[in-house]
Amino acid sequence: MKWRELEMKKRSMSVQRDLPRPSDMNSNIMRKVGPNDAPLSDLQKAEELIKQEMLIMMHHDALETPTAGQAMVNASVAKNLLKAEAEFVKSAMGHGDLPIDAYSQVWEECYNQVLFVPSQSRYVRANLVSKKDRIESLSKRLENNRNEMTKEAKKASKVEKKLKILLGGYQSRFQSLSKQTTDVLDQLEQSRIELQTFVMLKKNEVDAMPKRLQSLTEDVSRQMEREKVLQARYDKLNFDLQNLQVEMNQAAVTQSHNIDEPTVT
Repeated sequence: MKWRELEMKKRSMSVQRDLPRPSDMNSNIMRKVGPNDAPLSDLQKAEELIKQEMLIMMHHDALETPTAGQAMVNASVAKNLLKAEAEFVKSAMGHGDLPIDAYSQVWEECYNQVLFVPSQSRYVRANLVSKKDRIESLSKRLENNRNEMTKEAKKASKVEKKLKILLGGYQSRFQSLSKQTTDVLDQLEQSRIELQTFVMLKKNEVDAMPKRLQSLTEDVSRQMEREKVLQARYDKLNFDLQNLQVEMNQAAVTQSHNIDEPTVT
């Protein structure tokens, strides 16, 4: 029993924990050095040795200890395994919940350290690629972004058409109600202006009323004085007329007497 435990400890962690092993290894991760390329540095050579050892170990595990029913493992099972692995690492390392800002920062820093080189079909450290490969990688990324933008634009156009069909009645009703609301607000504003106008007119009338009353009172007083003067003049003229008529009557009587008396020869 102890012998089996010792043998198990010598194997990789994926075998010890009975995790799924890949049936096909990606050998493209190995750096391809052409005759015209610059020689690898010591750090690059060490990385290539680690990659080679990793491929050998994965190939050995896939051949010697294949996972039973590995082809039947679906995406949900794989996600659960990754989640469990992440929880295990977080618990073992004593990590707490990582804020999204810190995660995004670390992700950006790590992502900026590698570049996908289309000619090699693999990711390479950004500080190790040539200027030509860097331009090719950025051009490919730009092309992918454009394709993604085109695809998202088509999706957005389809969603917009569906929303127009779904919300067409609501939009029509909204426009109708908006027009009615605008008309009511216009009428309300017009009524408010008219009210303010009449309030100001009333205030002006109330303020002007004492002056008008005083002016009318003065006019009436002047008219009454004028009427008194005219009435007195009328009385005088009427008296003079009566006296004149009396004098005229007396003169007429005197004249008639003079005509009737005989003339003495």
